[in-house]
Amino acid sequence: MKHNIRTLLLLAFIALVLTACGPCTEIDLYTSPTNTSPPNHSLVGDLRPVLTWDWSEACSPTEYIINLWTNATNGTVVDTGFGGTTGDSGRDWSPSVDLTPGTAYLWQVAAMNGTMIGTYSEFWEFIVGPSCETASLIAPDPVGPTGNISTLDPTYIWDYADPACTPEGYALQVSTNSDFTAIVVNLREANPIKAWTPGVLLDDCDRYYWRVAAIDGPDDGPWSAVSNFRINAVGNCPCLVAELDQPVAVWPGAYEIVPDLRPVLEWSFPGSCEVGGFGIHLSTEHDFSGPSLGGGTGTPNTRWTTAEDLEPHTQYWWEVFAGVGTDFGEPSSPRSFFTGPECSPLVGMVAPELISPINGAQVTEGYAKLRYKPGPGGCIPDGYFVNLQTDPAFLGTNLLGEFFLPGTTVFTDPLEDCTIHYWKVAMIQGAVQGPASLPEWFYTNESGICAEPSLPPTPAPVPPSPPMIRFLQNAFCRKGPGTEYGTAAGYEKGQEAELIGRSEPDRPPWWMTSYRCWVSDSTGETSGPVDELPIYKAPPILPVCNDKIPSQEECEEAGGQWTIRPGTVTSVQYYCKCD
Repeated sequence: MKHNIRTLLLLAFIALVLTACGPCTEIDLYTSPTNTSPPNHSLVGDLRPVLTWDWSEACSPTEYIINLWTNATNGTVVDTGFGGTTGDSGRDWSPSVDLTPGTAYLWQVAAMNGTMIGTYSEFWEFIVGPSCETASLIAPDPVGPTGNISTLDPTYIWDYADPACTPEGYALQVSTNSDFTAIVVNLREANPIKAWTPGVLLDDCDRYYWRVAAIDGPDDGPWSAVSNFRINAVGNCPCLVAELDQPVAVWPGAYEIVPDLRPVLEWSFPGSCEVGGFGIHLSTEHDFSGPSLGGGTGTPNTRWTTAEDLEPHTQYWWEVFAGVGTDFGEPSSPRSFFTGPECSPLVGMVAPELISPINGAQVTEGYAKLRYKPGPGGCIPDGYFVNLQTDPAFLGTNLLGEFFLPGTTVFTDPLEDCTIHYWKVAMIQGAVQGPASLPEWFYTNESGICAEPSLPPTPAPVPPSPPMIRFLQNAFCRKGPGTEYGTAAGYEKGQEAELIGRSEPDRPPWWMTSYRCWVSDSTGETSGPVDELPIYKAPPILPVCNDKIPSQEECEEAGGQWTIRPGTVTSVQYYCKCD
């Protein structure tokens, strides 16, 4: 009886062993092996290192499969082609060819049953030696991070230039100053991988300095060059002085005619930091040598306008620069625009006014810079005809000519020394040339030895009085030449106003004042060359606001608000609401 019991127990034990060592099922293969050696982030001296792992399941896979890849510090992972199946259920494997010294390898393993492949283990990494001796250690080369970064926990990457050996590990220091007296990361590990993520959260908007050294046991090699970076992780950080990039002018466009006398200048800032504010240079001089009409934003806002109206029919130059505290960056490229009105063919063109050189001036450069502007009551034309000659009767050769751009500054080519030059300017609109300015002259004396010209002094021209109106009664200044237009301003009896335009000949006489609104001729008496004023077409009459206006566009033109009619329940209805 006892013999039978022993036999039964032996058979049960054999059955249990056979069951435990049986082939793995698909469910068993969901379990991943556990890597055991070489240790993760370790240095191996063997060119054919033995990889080992554990398997926790009671079953036995028919074999295992190995992935073996190279891992570059720039994040590029490449299959070596050396991996593959092990051929048996043993838990170790070695490549059949030598690995490359100084190269980082990633490996993982999975169980197999036939064609079924289980879950892979975690990636482990090792570097193939040989290891460096202390005396041969050199300074690593920092790769990154540099510049501006957007993470609070960066990965530090470096290279090691000696191909003959690999350091067993490195020391890494990160500091808030360049002399490393305020260290925030201080690591020293036997880890030969050249990319470390310490897991230390740094402060946003601060600049950090870092360096790395190779180690051998307790000994350190020389420190690398110091690299630095700035964190900009959440929103925009205040700009440093070196980050104050040149803004880019957006509007007005180059040589654009703006629609009003307080144009809103716009620009963009290409940097990723936040400026304290912007400064604006605005001048009638292309080199900003004249009085500055500019100002500043005081905020990161990229729009600005003047506090007062600019002069009409005038060319302006502007540039903008970024600032933080009391420091400023380089200004944007200068840009020019014009205030209106714009000329129309045969209407509005007046004789330009010459500005410089002043009449009878001596020019000591080898060239002349000619400046002019539209005359009183003028407009912005398509361009100018600039006539520069050495013949006072202008019957000789013109040294300049037509410029189909409304710019008011011309630089001449080199001029003959010790010579009198005569010049005058006329507007061009379409194919039509307007009246010319009064001619003026200057003489060249680049050498400094030219005799003064024997010409009688030229009296300075007396500018004509501008067209004016003196009001004989209180008068409305309207938005168009007629009582059907709305009121824009008002004048009191006895007040005077400069006139800049007149109504069309087929309408009753109305005058445009310098406020750019219209007064009736019957309200006052005029003086000056009113017949030379440019003619302006009457603007369209805006509709009077009322709740019967059928469309949103017409409603808003009339000054109303397109809104839902009260009391509409079943269907939404809109009407024009007038205040």
